[in-house]
Amino acid sequence: MEWLGNTREAISFEKAGIFRANKPAVYGEVNPPQPLIDHAAQLKSPLYIKHQDFSFQIQDESWRWQGLGKVYNNLPKPQLAIDNVATALAAITLAPLVVSQEAINTGIKNAQLAGRAERFVCNGKQIIMDVAHNPHGAAFFMQQLSATPQKTLAVFAMLSDKDIAGTVAACVGRVDQWFVSSLDVPRGASANSIAPLLQDNGMYVGGIYRTVAAAMRAACQTAQSGDSILVFGSFYTVSAAKQWLQTQ
Repeated sequence: MEWLGNTREAISFEKAGIFRANKPAVYGEVNPPQPLIDHAAQLKSPLYIKHQDFSFQIQDESWRWQGLGKVYNNLPKPQLAIDNVATALAAITLAPLVVSQEAINTGIKNAQLAGRAERFVCNGKQIIMDVAHNPHGAAFFMQQLSATPQKTLAVFAMLSDKDIAGTVAACVGRVDQWFVSSLDVPRGASANSIAPLLQDNGMYVGGIYRTVAAAMRAACQTAQSGDSILVFGSFYTVSAAKQWLQTQ
């Protein structure tokens, strides 16, 4: 916000700086802010918007995409967020390339992004890492998690200048036990300042730790086989957790 602005409209104008004159632009959300629409019009860039110009439907074991004069049926379920894959399909469809559905299916199956719902297994426990560090990112991360009868634990650390309270509120009801860590970096929030925000939302704090490595160790020791451990709150949180995981 310090660099891009403190409103959605101001930020959208800065983000629209990637648009190029007379080239198509794809917007992967609904209701684009007016400055983004105006900037596209000024550049004469055709703007294609999710659920206006392209859309998708999730089925039992597959999904369907349609728009821009194309239909893709029986697409495989992706490892990435399906909204993002649908937006990428719009870009592929608009590009001056010939891409077969077979190639698209292969790409969807294999596409991964480090730090975005990235999955690991350690001693029979599933670990899911995401760099979500604001309320919108945390809510989006929670939406991607499948319901499970097993317990969900979280290793959580954030920077002090982020909206920690809003990020925590986006996770209400999704985590059974929190392992909160400080971040030993400039702007890092202390675990002691985060824990009360969790408790104010009725969440159970399983421990407070000086380092992400210590929180990871405690969470993995506490989790039972089949439980899930979420790791999120900052790029720094995910980086430190990955470093710890490499030593196991």
